[in-house]
Amino acid sequence: MLRHLILLAAASSATQTLLAQGAKPGPAAAAPDPPPAQVEPARLAPYHQSLRMIKVEKGEQQQMGTLDDQVVFADDHGTPVIIRVQNVDGPTGAMTDTAVADRTSLAPRWHSSHSELRTLRLDFTPKRVKGVLKESGDPSIPIDQQVADGVFDSNILDVLIAALPLSVGYTGRLMVYLYEAGGPVAADVAVSGSEAVDGTDAWVTLVTLGGRTAKYYMDKKRPRVIQILSTPAPGAEIRIVP
Repeated sequence: MLRHLILLAAASSATQTLLAQGAKPGPAAAAPDPPPAQVEPARLAPYHQSLRMIKVEKGEQQQMGTLDDQVVFADDHGTPVIIRVQNVDGPTGAMTDTAVADRTSLAPRWHSSHSELRTLRLDFTPKRVKGVLKESGDPSIPIDQQVADGVFDSNILDVLIAALPLSVGYTGRLMVYLYEAGGPVAADVAVSGSEAVDGTDAWVTLVTLGGRTAKYYMDKKRPRVIQILSTPAPGAEIRIVP
């Protein structure tokens, strides 16, 4: 659920111009790609929190739903894993997302998503993703896709970010598998500073996926996302807050 806010955020289209100096703007130089991000799973710890989803438009707030977010350490057929479970009560009804990743590397093992409208199951093996999508009223769609090494599950994107050595000026790129985007996609992470969220000191982390950016606020002492802000359109904002 959290990763979907990235898709709602507005793409940045700000550009600089030299017209004020009487010069014609030339082609913009492509920014260098961020270096590959190196996750450090030892930074992670179990947690359980409740968050609210709010839409703000024209100065008015409207609650969209609630999110129960939990990370636990467990075993999956004898392998130490991290299990991330999100229960969402939103405008389209209830939804449960469950993702399982290797505890020592955060390599994905499987994830499932269940709601009244659709069911998605993905199983990850080295260089391959298999699964099935079933949407209400439609036949099941098989999934079988080859991927490169080092691809993570987008369903734990914020957990992956919490496992990074964040600091002011940090930049890194994670490759995550997002079925809705057609497969692996780059998630670029950049720390712009720090702010307090309800008295908790947090890194302000800009996360860009598919050309769209949102702000993830990461607890410095207990690495986890505690707030997300995204802008789906001018004058509108989606917030996930404590």
